[in-house]
Amino acid sequence: MVAKLLTTLSALMLILLSNLAVAGMEKSNGALCTDAKIFTKMLDQVCWTCMLPLRLAGVGAKGPEGSARTLPVCLCKDGNGVYKPPGVSFAYWSPRRLIETVKTSWCSPSLGGIRLQNTITGMGSKGRGNAGELDESAFYQYHYFAYPIMEMLQLFTVPDCMRDEYVDFDMLYISEIDPVHNNDWLAFVLNPESVAFANPLALVAAAADCAAITSGKANLDLFFSAGCDGLIYPMTGHVSAGGEVARNTSLVAQRALAGLHRRGLAKRTMGEDAMCKAQYSPMIPKSMYKLSAIFPISEASSGKTVSMVDRDADGKAKKNPDGSLKTIEGSLGCCHNLGESVKKWRGFSGEHIPGIGEDYVYLLFKYTDCCISSSGGGSGSE
Repeated sequence: MVAKLLTTLSALMLILLSNLAVAGMEKSNGALCTDAKIFTKMLDQVCWTCMLPLRLAGVGAKGPEGSARTLPVCLCKDGNGVYKPPGVSFAYWSPRRLIETVKTSWCSPSLGGIRLQNTITGMGSKGRGNAGELDESAFYQYHYFAYPIMEMLQLFTVPDCMRDEYVDFDMLYISEIDPVHNNDWLAFVLNPESVAFANPLALVAAAADCAAITSGKANLDLFFSAGCDGLIYPMTGHVSAGGEVARNTSLVAQRALAGLHRRGLAKRTMGEDAMCKAQYSPMIPKSMYKLSAIFPISEASSGKTVSMVDRDADGKAKKNPDGSLKTIEGSLGCCHNLGESVKKWRGFSGEHIPGIGEDYVYLLFKYTDCCISSSGGGSGSE
């Protein structure tokens, strides 16, 4: 009788301890994973002016590097290879995707701060090298979502310009199950060209690319460069822990896009050959994208200005008569080009917010060249 009673009490104690452990884990998860409130604050977080400029029938501002020529008329073929009636060229920026970069694996601020899986395996953190020496590196996971705001709100839809079939919020990719993102050696084996680019000489080219991108010019030939953020290679979540959090997360977002392009999961939607159908591009077309941080601090609502170096049309810094660098006051804006200096779009503080500032959510704007045919019908999908 006593043995049976002790067994019952042990079972009850085990259940109680299990419940306490689960409650503690849920509380810990809540502290590690924060809600970005992307739906309740949609109108405030989105940089609506980033959709400009537009170009219709060749009239409007020039597009980014690599975009189609400003021709008023265009031609596309239907599914049978027969030319459709002549159409009108159209080019525009549109918000299409969300990229969230997180230190805690399986954490998703975009999904309300939930944990997609109850494990901390692969959680990003600083590591330690030999003999307990601090290894100044950090690791981020990323999640890639379809987020076609204009279609979701039914504000602006051009069937001939739709390059994918996503009309609602949807998860497209998670890095936790991608062995390449989590292993530098495997990334090297599958991307052997990294030998030529993941070195100090490439950093010199990246420095020049940084200045050019910040002044508004992107060089598509430097596909290995992430501009002021660093290098695209290796295409993993390992970054330097010493830089600004905004810069590190922006670099991970660029590497994510580069990896998706390599696998054919993201395609090029600009250029004359992409006016009728999205094209495979193994190298990331950097000028086709713009990012806008919407969490932890919305880039669209920052309203801040910053002193920056004034540059000429070639990206060279201007100087005052006394030889010092000439500076100008500029707005931080509400979206930025890939690889643009974090000082320009986040200020000199880097906006590091303890506790929640390690995770970032970016709204991805994509540039699209398309041909609006009088016969209607959608374009080739992505």
